[in-house]
Amino acid sequence: MPAIRPARTADGVGIHHDRWDETIYGLVGTTTFKVNGKDVDISPGETVFIKRGVVHGFTNRTGEVARCPCFLSPGVLGSQFFKDIAKLRAGGEPDPAKMKETMLRYGLVPVPASA
Repeated sequence: MPAIRPARTADGVGIHHDRWDETIYGLVGTTTFKVNGKDVDISPGETVFIKRGVVHGFTNRTGEVARCPCFLSPGVLGSQFFKDIAKLRAGGEPDPAKMKETMLRYGLVPVPASA
């Protein structure tokens, strides 16, 4: 399972999706999710539910690795999505236009901070 490395919050960019709900389960470390503008820290054994259409994003504000599987209902993202994202991130920070194009292809809609 991929790890969420320590990072700063991307400047207010979130996403939403209209075709599925999402449940995140904290496995290792702490990940901070921003759900409808509210910060929610998820630690091992904790969950957060994100209803379809709700703007959200996440970051790891700690110095530790975090892992939190995401469960989509209905299950809509296949392994190709994760392969495509990994390819974009392989060289460091991905090109924002290419990242947006890939996300939109799979039904993920980037939302700027002012939204």
